[in-house]
Amino acid sequence: IENQLEQLSKETQQLSHAFSDGRQRGRWGELQLERLLEYSGLQKGIHYECQASVTGDNQSLRPDIIVHLSDQRSVAIDAKTPQWDNFGSENLPTSDEVSRKEMAKHVKDLIDQLSAKDYQKHVDKSIDCLILFLPGEWILRDAILGDPQLLDYSCTKNIMLASPVTLLSLLKAIHYGWKQNEMIREIQTIAKLGGELYDRICTWQQHLKTIGDGLSKALHGYNDAIGSLERMVLPPAKKLQICSKKNKEMPL
Repeated sequence: IENQLEQLSKETQQLSHAFSDGRQRGRWGELQLERLLEYSGLQKGIHYECQASVTGDNQSLRPDIIVHLSDQRSVAIDAKTPQWDNFGSENLPTSDEVSRKEMAKHVKDLIDQLSAKDYQKHVDKSIDCLILFLPGEWILRDAILGDPQLLDYSCTKNIMLASPVTLLSLLKAIHYGWKQNEMIREIQTIAKLGGELYDRICTWQQHLKTIGDGLSKALHGYNDAIGSLERMVLPPAKKLQICSKKNKEMPL
């Protein structure tokens, strides 16, 4: 048991040291975000872009993810992992009141930093909302418990706080919107092709009618010709044939 406790203590110290580095925390948040995008069904390069560079006021802005909506709008997502100092026995931050207040303060600072970037102003003015992704359910839980007004504060900054579960639900809804939009486009295409096919069938019908009218006239002309032949031509021709036979039979 002593060996297990010692090993656990070492792992806790290693994890604490790793997450004291802002780059390590940022990379962990980005990996969590990539997994959620993969699970959502959205396709990279079609439905979303990674770290698209946007030129702002004398600065280069790089949202972690820009998700395109089906109505030509966008949602920007930044994954941020706030710093924490106290770890419990399960390699997670302790849940005491002081730690929660510290977590709330860190998250509030992230909200202010993200709001200052003003992505809505620089990404073709098409961003409907900006999402601050906190890659742990307990991060959002402890932050809200540490400051119950935190959600209201983020809303005043036009920023939505999202944990992995809430972000996955949102991404799934966006994917469903894309599927619905594609279905509507397919239905519109089918309706358009059906209208074009109907018009072409009507044109084809007119051509057949013209052919039928022509055949009817030709048949009527044929019948008139046959009737005229039988009434006007054949009787005198028959008399002429009889006279010719009689002349041949008369002796010279």
